[in-house]
Amino acid sequence: MPSDLPEKVNPWLLCRAGETLAGTVHAERMERLAAAVTSVADPVVVELQFERNQQGRSRVIGQCSVTVTMQCQRCLEPVAVPLVAVVCLQLVKDEADAEKLPDDVDPLFADADSELLLLTDLIEDELLMSLPSVARHQDLVCHVPAGAESAQLVAEADEDDQNPFKVLMNLKRPRT
Repeated sequence: MPSDLPEKVNPWLLCRAGETLAGTVHAERMERLAAAVTSVADPVVVELQFERNQQGRSRVIGQCSVTVTMQCQRCLEPVAVPLVAVVCLQLVKDEADAEKLPDDVDPLFADADSELLLLTDLIEDELLMSLPSVARHQDLVCHVPAGAESAQLVAEADEDDQNPFKVLMNLKRPRT
């Protein structure tokens, strides 16, 4: 099992040294992720490589993975969702540096050489962005009650028949 990762790191120094951080982060340290899902399987497995690319720019690449439980939006039962967040970020010191990046490169703001980066926040941000917009079981696995879809269609059709302006017809003055 990989070792626990440090809470704070200096990304600029790690990039200069070409370091790779591999380890785990306990789920209880990720409050925002826990709030967005039903539960988080412990631990989050992380591998991040801090390096310089061919142009000499510092970047962070790697991946984070964990399985979370969310509510299926079809049957409202729990569904296990494996998350794999691919990390590819370039270190920048300010907004001007970020504007110079190509559109397909995401910036990671780290102000100065001495600034420490909260590694857990970086990992949590990447996992939050990899959450599906709609969680659901696969078609053959989902336990939608028989007739639920047809009952919903009938209810929608009944709603269409009800005209909210029918009451106004009673107020209309007869023509003479």
